[in-house]
Amino acid sequence: MPKRHGKDGQYEVTVPAVADRIAQTVVAARLEAAAEPRFHRDSYGYRPRRGALDA
Repeated sequence: MPKRHGKDGQYEVTVPAVADRIAQTVVAARLEAAAEPRFHRDSYGYRPRRGALDA
C-alpha cells in the first residue's frame, strides 16, 4: 500500500495466521476475566455486555 511519508513509499499489510488469531482471542479472554472483577460495578465504558443504554 502506498505511504504518504517515508523513505520506501510503501508499507506492508499483514493478516495474522489462524493460529495467531486463536492465541490472541485466548489471551484477550483471560485478561478480560482477570480484569473484569476489578472494575467498579457502575462502570460501563468499553466493557463487554455493557453499553450506554445500560448505564
